[in-house]
Amino acid sequence: MRFLKNSFVGLFLAALTISLLAYAGSIVSTAVKERMERQSPNRVARERVYAVHVVRAVPAQTVPQILSFGEVRSLRTLEVRAPASGEIVELSPNFIEGGVFDKGEFILAVDPSDAQSQLDLALADKQDAEVQRNDALRALDIAREELVAAERQVELRRQSLERRSLLRDRGVGTDIAVEDAELSLSSALQSVLTRRKAVAQAETRVEQAESLVHRREISRREAQRKLQETRLTAEFAGSLSDVALVQGGLVNANERVALLVDPNFLEVSFRVSNEQYARFIDANGRLKPLAVAVSGSSLSARARIVRESATVGEGQTGRMIYALVDDGRQSGLRPGDFVEVTIKEPPIDDVLLLPVEAVDGDGQILVVGDDERLSERDATILRKQGDQVILSGTGLAGELVVTQRSPLIGNGIRVRPILPETANLLEEPQDIVLSDEERAELVAFVEGNSRMPEAAKQRLLEVLNQETVPQATLDRLRGRMGG
Repeated sequence: MRFLKNSFVGLFLAALTISLLAYAGSIVSTAVKERMERQSPNRVARERVYAVHVVRAVPAQTVPQILSFGEVRSLRTLEVRAPASGEIVELSPNFIEGGVFDKGEFILAVDPSDAQSQLDLALADKQDAEVQRNDALRALDIAREELVAAERQVELRRQSLERRSLLRDRGVGTDIAVEDAELSLSSALQSVLTRRKAVAQAETRVEQAESLVHRREISRREAQRKLQETRLTAEFAGSLSDVALVQGGLVNANERVALLVDPNFLEVSFRVSNEQYARFIDANGRLKPLAVAVSGSSLSARARIVRESATVGEGQTGRMIYALVDDGRQSGLRPGDFVEVTIKEPPIDDVLLLPVEAVDGDGQILVVGDDERLSERDATILRKQGDQVILSGTGLAGELVVTQRSPLIGNGIRVRPILPETANLLEEPQDIVLSDEERAELVAFVEGNSRMPEAAKQRLLEVLNQETVPQATLDRLRGRMGG
């Protein structure tokens, strides 16, 4: 019985303890709810207003520009090659990297001994040929004179035959005398044929001699040319590059020793897209001579488009365009420079120039209405250049256009527009004068915020009780209030 009694007493005490704890928890929960309801008054939700940067649309004329990159190269580049093999016996003092030469100026000379010997032999051969030609001419003159004499003999023999025939007809002469005259005439005619053959042979000999003289003259000119080629001169004014030769060195014929580059005759090659290329051609498909601004490494020059590549190139897109540089030497540009190319197109009227962020992927822009709410408008994109777009200004004159879109703003959102002339002022900290209603609302929010430390609460109350309140403080409090 004692055991049962003690067990019942223990159960009673445990149940009483649990009941007291449950009652205490209920009292604490009720007190917390009452305090929260008393310190957190119901607030009316306010519409949030976003600040956006805008510009006033003023359609005007603009000059579209296309930006590209290209390389400078010379239109006249000559490989300086050794004209003959041998030892370099003379070099110009300017034969160094970057050496400047005028047209026709001496560059280098190869040992001319062999070339001079060949020229001397060619001159001697020509003299021998001229001697043979002169001998043949004299022989021809003699043969012609002998032919004239033989023809004279034929004439005399014919006259003798006529006289003897006349005497025979008169009965004075005899047939034997006539026959002798006929034989003499026949012999004279045979002599004429022989002389004519001799003249033909003499003429052939003269022609052969003339041909030999001509061949010897060709050999002489060839030897003379080889001798002249031992001295190399500049074909045009320019500067040397890739110099690889010293005086006394040995070179082979046609060995490259340097490059002669004309710095005054430069062009820039750059690539553009097919869309941009379509704006470079006229109605007849011909390339327009558009102006080009070339700049690079603090150097600049003017150029104009002159031609395009005949093919696109394997693995390439767009078109390769070439522009001729004006005053290449004065520009300071050199072949191999990597430059920035800006091409100016014809002006376009009634357009707007906006940042790329002002237009979304569907080609729409946001416009601020009279009620400070946003509305979407379709935009006609005419050009894209760099981080800006050129839009048609039709129907947008005087409108406030948002220059930078974000996921937080869209059609129907209320905004606070910031124009460029006030943007700098808004970026600086400003003090705002509050109305009595706004001040009372902010003070009530701060006093009723149980999660704010007392020290911070007192500092905010002191700031709110001043005549002006910093803009940053107001933005922070309104953000917490949800307005």
